[in-house]
Amino acid sequence: MSAFDPIAAVAAAVASTDPVGLPPSVGDPVPILPVPDDASPMNWRHPKHGPPSATWAYRDGAGRLLGYDARWDFVGPIGPDKIVMTVTWCGNDGWRAKGFPTPRPLYGLDTLATDPAKPVLVVEGCKTANAAASLFPRYSTVSWPGGCKADGRTDWLPLSGRDVLVWPDNDPEGIAAGRRIATRLVALGAASVAFVDLAGWEAAKGWDAADALAEGWTVEQTAAFVTERAKQLTEPPRPDGWGNPDMAVLALNRRSPPAFPPELFGDLWPLVTDLADGTGAPVDYIGAGMLAAAASLIGGKRRVMPFATSNWAEPAILWVGCVGDPSANKSPALGEFIGAIATLEAEKAVEFAPIAQAYEADRARAMMENEAWERAVKAAVKEGKSTPPKPLAANEPPRPARPRLMVMDATPEALWDALEGNPQGLLNAHDEIAGWLANFERYSGDARAFWLQSWTGAQWTVDRKGRTTGPLVLPFTGVSIVGGIQPDKLASALLRGDDDGMAARFLYVWPEKVPFQRPRRLADKGRLERVMRRLASLPWAFNENGNPVAMRLPLDPRGSDLFERWKQDAGATADEAGTLFKGWDGKAGALVLRVALVVELLRWADGDVPDAPCVVSAETLATVINFAEDYAKPMALRVFGDAALRPVDRNAATLARFIRKNGLASINARVVRRGPPKLPGLGEVSAMNEAIALLVDAEWLRPAPSREGGSPGRQSSNFDVNPAVLGTGGEHESVGCGAASPPRSFGS
Repeated sequence: MSAFDPIAAVAAAVASTDPVGLPPSVGDPVPILPVPDDASPMNWRHPKHGPPSATWAYRDGAGRLLGYDARWDFVGPIGPDKIVMTVTWCGNDGWRAKGFPTPRPLYGLDTLATDPAKPVLVVEGCKTANAAASLFPRYSTVSWPGGCKADGRTDWLPLSGRDVLVWPDNDPEGIAAGRRIATRLVALGAASVAFVDLAGWEAAKGWDAADALAEGWTVEQTAAFVTERAKQLTEPPRPDGWGNPDMAVLALNRRSPPAFPPELFGDLWPLVTDLADGTGAPVDYIGAGMLAAAASLIGGKRRVMPFATSNWAEPAILWVGCVGDPSANKSPALGEFIGAIATLEAEKAVEFAPIAQAYEADRARAMMENEAWERAVKAAVKEGKSTPPKPLAANEPPRPARPRLMVMDATPEALWDALEGNPQGLLNAHDEIAGWLANFERYSGDARAFWLQSWTGAQWTVDRKGRTTGPLVLPFTGVSIVGGIQPDKLASALLRGDDDGMAARFLYVWPEKVPFQRPRRLADKGRLERVMRRLASLPWAFNENGNPVAMRLPLDPRGSDLFERWKQDAGATADEAGTLFKGWDGKAGALVLRVALVVELLRWADGDVPDAPCVVSAETLATVINFAEDYAKPMALRVFGDAALRPVDRNAATLARFIRKNGLASINARVVRRGPPKLPGLGEVSAMNEAIALLVDAEWLRPAPSREGGSPGRQSSNFDVNPAVLGTGGEHESVGCGAASPPRSFGS
């Protein structure tokens, strides 16, 4: 990711009103872990150096905030220097430069909890951990607070039972700390521990994974370096003769998902977390739903202008794809916003009822007046008199447009009709985006072309046969999209075939599934509806002819400068997914502007200020740039990297997940291939054989051919499953293997 830090840039340009570092109160402040949901945002400033240059959030396994490591960069007596301090919430004392209680938590516990099967990489420092995550996509990356002299105060127990690789900093203190950590992990019962030996490595003092990333190292280059230098400290023997299974086949070498940044929603974050708890979904899906719903309600009524010297203006249109397996609770999460918008639409329907009733009355009157006039015309013709003029009352009144805010399964024609009567735009909500994409084939080529253009909000003209009033002209075609899509369908429906830019238009969220837990408190859905209602009631601006037009919100001057510097710096983004990511990255500027517009208005809608903002602040823009760099781009790389996977890797992962889900001690390839259930990608003999061969190499499966009665002939395609992949050495069921006892015929 880019090294540009928008928060630091804004902080340097704005005289902050945040409190500076204060002396301790009477009695030593005591950190509170986790940080309460009603705590204020972290606002501690160093008494000499001001706001931090960078911060890293510590979270527990459930994603709850524990505190921050904060860094200050400055010029000291002998040149550039830095300090790193831990900042924690201390109740009535607020945020303080106070270390975590001993034993201190690891940095990365939240990512560690997402996949207990992943190997773990230990590095020194949060910055290095984030960099290493890019170079080690198959690992969960952790660090510890306090640096190389504080490893003994850290709780390393979460790494018990895990495969761990320790990569120290290239200096005597760092190497010594790394060796202490590795020794400690062996004693704690880590499944295996390896240490990257830097002896003889000619690099600068303190060189680490962050420096490797800055030097342009690739994932392959890093893997080769570690393979060459890693020394195994311990690898517990396997008495059953099995090797250690490669659990990374489950992850498909995917990038680990970044954590959703709470700063994006500010005071609304507690509502986001409560809605996520209530639906059992990751906060990512709630955040995505809120952005898409808010964008649709703002629609064509507002645009954001990055520069006063340009006509460039972006509308509030967002396309959001929520990627995840069927059990990831995407639908319940998005249902919160679909339900809120449906409530608003129902209210508008009640208001519309008397208007529709009056129209029907006027229409009936016009029909009667028209019939009377036609009779008068006939009589005049019969009597040779002049044709009487048609009275105004005989003209059918224009049909009022039913107020709409959302569509869910509309044909292009029905959508065009809805947009004709609702010029602000709509939300197109889908339980499965793949179904929406598949429908393109049912209609003419105009459907896909229309959707590609609707992302821009540009005018669309439809010439219809039989239309007597001329072509249908839609001045604004803004339709925001939100919906779920499964990883396998994502690859086949959206990321395959010709790249026409459809995939590049989406903001992707693809978090790990969260473990089930009882909600901590009831979400304030009244607050959600109030926010949505205020956005829906935003007024139009009007041009000199009295026609409604979008109000243009400029970035404030500092925001324009910030946006320019970020766009110039964004060219340094690593291209790790080919042309698909290039297309997405090319639209990142528009995405940042659109999200900044939505976030600015969301924060207004959640407050009590009557007038909506007329500018987008630099502070809001900085927060959204951070969101783009630290979340949206890594998510896009995760999605597009998955699209580039070999089919055999995807098929092997499908089979591996099936084995784990069902707790199988053995399988029969023929029976599994035939199903039911039919496993995607594994219906062909060759595909099944290739997937099994990969799992055999990965120490997941071992051939166990047999033939009933021991008679000669073709052996069955039975395979035993390594007990280690199931998390236990106990007995498990078999699928389709006649030799298992007791046997269970697959599909019976």
